[in-house]
Amino acid sequence: MSQASSSSNVTELLLCFRNQQAKHNEHRMEVGTRHLLCLPPERFSFTRDEILDHIHEAWPHVGNYITEISDERNALEKELFQEKSDNHQLCDDMDDLQERIQDLETQLMSLRVTNISSECSPMLTSPTESPSVIVSPHPLASPEKGTYSHKHPRKLAEDSSFRNYVLIHDE
Repeated sequence: MSQASSSSNVTELLLCFRNQQAKHNEHRMEVGTRHLLCLPPERFSFTRDEILDHIHEAWPHVGNYITEISDERNALEKELFQEKSDNHQLCDDMDDLQERIQDLETQLMSLRVTNISSECSPMLTSPTESPSVIVSPHPLASPEKGTYSHKHPRKLAEDSSFRNYVLIHDE
């Protein structure tokens, strides 16, 4: 017997075996379950008649499972809707707080500007006007104590060296 003829015989035998097995398993269904991830799946095989006979027992359980899943889905959708509503409310509250912060910052800046201008206002008035409230002088202002009250302006006007530095108007 040659190698080619034995190879074709094996192929024919395998084909014949598969055809017989297919006819035998024609109305069978294989179901696999896996209990733990590390274990291989368990396999069960049922005929069509066995499945149809027991479908009436299993259908109420399947119906209950579908109802439970539907109820869970509805509850989760309601919860999601509530969470979205709360989220939108929080965003609106946050926007309102941002506006309030900006308003308060604007008020604070205007208070700073009025405080600065009120501090500078005594310095902007004429020296002959005396403020009604005693305010400490600006740090760059001259001290109030002066020696000019004892000098005579006529003597300065008569001094020729003084005339070179200051223009004196004739009265």
